[in-house]
Amino acid sequence: MLLFNSSSSSLPSSLPPSPSPQTGPKIKPIRTWDAVKQMHQMDCMETCPFVHQTLSDLRREVGNQATVLGFVGLPYTLATYLVEGSSSKEYLEIKKMMFQEPALLHQMLSVLADNIGRWGGRDGGREGEREGGPQTRLLRFITNF
Repeated sequence: MLLFNSSSSSLPSSLPPSPSPQTGPKIKPIRTWDAVKQMHQMDCMETCPFVHQTLSDLRREVGNQATVLGFVGLPYTLATYLVEGSSSKEYLEIKKMMFQEPALLHQMLSVLADNIGRWGGRDGGREGEREGGPQTRLLRFITNF
């Protein structure tokens, strides 16, 4: 059983995406120190309770017949959405930040990594796997570059 959850659900809750079938989610870009300083540790169960509920429902439905797999976007994937503000083919804004303000990008990636780690598994966190049961695995992936 496979659960695919849009990486936009892992974005800070203060930045609700505006989905469009033609262009995908659009958010107000984060490109300044002030904006990055507003990013914080998220409580996964509070900000994304539907993921826990879905994993639990899937686990109960498939029993021991299958492993439930979920995907979690990695920090650079999420940072790209935050900096670009939407999908991109050229990734110009994130590249500019990489070269012109690497410390700013590093801080953003650090906050995202901490949040993903709590939910998806760094340092023994694995809240998503623990909540989904013994045959639930969250896979980390990167979708750009």
